[in-house]
Amino acid sequence: MKRFQDVYAKKKYHRTDLLWADWGIHHFHLTEEPIEPSRYFSKRSTWLAFCYVTYDTVFFIDVKKHDENNLFTDKTLVEILFTEWPAVADLFELKGVLPSKEPFSPEETMQLRYVGMPTPFSMNGKVYMGPGMGITTAGTSSKVSYYAGTINMSICKLADYVSSEDNLYLQNAYKRGISNPKFSIKLTPKGLGLYEEKQGICYLLPRREREGYCDTPLAEVHELVIPSWLIQSWEKDDFFDGVSTT
Repeated sequence: MKRFQDVYAKKKYHRTDLLWADWGIHHFHLTEEPIEPSRYFSKRSTWLAFCYVTYDTVFFIDVKKHDENNLFTDKTLVEILFTEWPAVADLFELKGVLPSKEPFSPEETMQLRYVGMPTPFSMNGKVYMGPGMGITTAGTSSKVSYYAGTINMSICKLADYVSSEDNLYLQNAYKRGISNPKFSIKLTPKGLGLYEEKQGICYLLPRREREGYCDTPLAEVHELVIPSWLIQSWEKDDFFDGVSTT
């Protein structure tokens, strides 16, 4: 925590990438030096690539010099994103909201980020929420807080279901002569599963049936924690090679 997260309130805005948290835009340092195995990030560079990243697509927005004024509150970044890919813009339009006659300046946008206030903006007569969904007053990402709550709630629902006497997992254990089954969440080559230790059986959690839409809370938490694309990447890299799983 101390290495990557500042725990002091005076520097709370260092706890996350404010550009990403507010507008959902990543920045990548463009350098020819490879990342050392012991490092998580590449070295800082003069030029930055700005991108919007979804679970299966990277939208390249622009390349800018790191020393430009108000670089991380430059509204043209999100304007390019919404102009070039209108389908992305449609996801974040605040319908029925009138645009402001006095839009926030780059300096005002940064100040609002510092205190955890969302900064909607107008473009072509429409009002939009930033794709990052904003920043909390603790200086963290609102989206991350939402997903963390969703995961916690879904796991609690799974625990309640497994604890109920009429659930299929418990009934199956009883049929096999297991009176006090012990369940846990297990990572398998196919994703997350509900593992019963005494039987050595793992039930794979459901996946979404339609692309981009999660049908159940368990399918949603499965995609959030171990998305399908990650499993495919692991398969290519032989991530589970030599690992015994049930």
